[in-house]
Amino acid sequence: MNYNIPDKDVIKMNKLEKDLEKYANAYYNNNESLISDFEYDKLNEELQNLYKKYDMNKGTIGATPVSKFSKVEHKHPMLSLENSYNLEDIVKWIENVCSNGSSSIVTEFKHGSMTATHIPSIEIEIEPKIDGLSISCIYKDGKLVQAITRGNGTIGEDVTENVMQIRNIPLQLTEPISIEVRGEVYMTRENFDKVNNQRSKEGEIPYTNPRNLASGTLRQLDANVVKERGLHVLFYYIVGNGTPTQMEDIVMMKNLGLPTMDKYNFTVKSNDLSSMETVINTIKAKDYGFDIDGAVLKVNDKRYWEILGNRANSPRWAIAYKYPTDSVVTTLTEVDWTIGRTGILTPVAHFNPITIGGTIVSYASLHNAEMVKKMDLKLNDRIIVKKAAEIIPQVVSVITEARTGNEKDIEIPDMCPYCDSKILEVDPFIGCSDPEHCNGARIEQIKYFASRDIMNIKGLGDAAAATIVDYIIDDEDNLDVLYGSFIRDIGFRTLSETLGQKNAEKLIEEIDNSKNQPFERVLAGLQIPFIGRRMSKTLARYYGNIDKIKDAVLDGSIVNVEGIGNEMLNIMKKWFEDKRNIKLIENLRNAGLNMEMEIKKVNTNGKLSGLNFVVTGSIEGHTRESIKELIEENGGHVSDSVSSKTDWLVIGENPSKSKMEKVKQIMDFTKLLEIIGVE
Repeated sequence: MNYNIPDKDVIKMNKLEKDLEKYANAYYNNNESLISDFEYDKLNEELQNLYKKYDMNKGTIGATPVSKFSKVEHKHPMLSLENSYNLEDIVKWIENVCSNGSSSIVTEFKHGSMTATHIPSIEIEIEPKIDGLSISCIYKDGKLVQAITRGNGTIGEDVTENVMQIRNIPLQLTEPISIEVRGEVYMTRENFDKVNNQRSKEGEIPYTNPRNLASGTLRQLDANVVKERGLHVLFYYIVGNGTPTQMEDIVMMKNLGLPTMDKYNFTVKSNDLSSMETVINTIKAKDYGFDIDGAVLKVNDKRYWEILGNRANSPRWAIAYKYPTDSVVTTLTEVDWTIGRTGILTPVAHFNPITIGGTIVSYASLHNAEMVKKMDLKLNDRIIVKKAAEIIPQVVSVITEARTGNEKDIEIPDMCPYCDSKILEVDPFIGCSDPEHCNGARIEQIKYFASRDIMNIKGLGDAAAATIVDYIIDDEDNLDVLYGSFIRDIGFRTLSETLGQKNAEKLIEEIDNSKNQPFERVLAGLQIPFIGRRMSKTLARYYGNIDKIKDAVLDGSIVNVEGIGNEMLNIMKKWFEDKRNIKLIENLRNAGLNMEMEIKKVNTNGKLSGLNFVVTGSIEGHTRESIKELIEENGGHVSDSVSSKTDWLVIGENPSKSKMEKVKQIMDFTKLLEIIGVE
């Protein structure tokens, strides 16, 4: 051992050991996943590299069991598997297996797929990696006598009584032999949903994922809970001699009456990397009714096991390929259609619940009808879901190879599901032909009007908006009903029945307070086509009141404003020519809402007078709004997007490359300050 270790590495190792012990303890003893498997493996890899660097013979950090269950030392350590997260690692593992540690094998990679040359032909067994908890079961003369959890690999917990409650585990084998077998305890998604549905009915927080629930269930002090929740087990390993190969071990266990995944075990040659990659992807695509998180690859011939041996905590003859956690395979069960405030219908995919990035996800937007057609999406399809930008779940592809013939076409509606009006098709979208009178669209219009960035009416959510549309607004009323007398009289009773009297009173108070919102917010709340939050600020500051904006639209001069073109103008004209909308403006004005604001005088003599700017990238010490005000104070005009009218692009750190390609004249913020004369 090298005792001349720098202080910084000693501190680093101590911290890594402490952190890994905390995470392992939470995972194995408290059924909590504080970090992802990938993050845990990276920290452990860093620690192992430090051990190796200083010739320290230590193993992977594990969790010491802490519970009321008795602790039992494993006669044969329960090793964990080395994890890999890319196919290149699998090839390296095959190299080491086939060359017994030498590096004489030549490999190459093309487009992310595995290819290699000069690899000897050794049989590799591949099986699904169940996302559950490891268990070791000991049979004597064919009778189950003890079941032990993995624990830290050396010491586990005796959970024999609970394991005996697992429905598919035999208490007596078909032959009176003594044997120790290892497998994985798991919970089906169906049983997981049943438990969570019951917890929701009782007002309790649902469990995060089946793995944690299975682990917590197996360690229940009341064995009846284990029986009620319906755990399952599948075995994959015989401790000791068994048979000459892993595949024969699987057959032997099956013949003994032990549940195995014999239908999903594959063998491929080590030099047939194309087939190996296909099998790994095939395993991922199948729906087993329970979660898997990867594929396990083992050398099939057990003679190699003795030759290759084990590391401190993992065998060299096996490796786990972990599927990326940001993309998960699930089954599409339903597609419904939600409506927006303009009447656009958006398909939403519903699928069997999955866990991505620590959150349970069961639905995702499909964006538009055309996407459903292009993906050739069908009900009961196996689909891949991932998180876009690590936040929003989205369906990225269909696994057509997994189709069984039970898939059904998704019906694109020809009538609005909210009001039975005809559907309009404007590629790639479809929408309701009468959103002004469609209750679904009107609910969304009211919610948008009340949203935080518009009128900020707290408490006006789905329930209140639906009540207002269904019982208070008649066919000719509009948003102005919020400020009329009816909602405070007869309508108030209806709101009270839906929300409760105190909440209804608070809502009326919030509506009254919203009259103080500035004109730019009211303008955005009118939901005039193409006048959203940003454009409403521009027009409010440019024209100062709603009447001048209306006149500018009707006479066409509004196209002089950056960001508004002739096609937009024609649609905006139709809105202002509708008498119903003019009535809405007048009613809101009479109710006391702000329909004007003071216009800041443009500095026509400023150094930036007559110039149009776009700002991109981050600028330390300044917000986008403060930069905009600085430019406008000096006579310039700022837009959000580049157009033919843009004179200068002001850039900060990490600017948009696409904007830089569209603009001929570019300056950094320092240069802008020099022109203005600001130090």
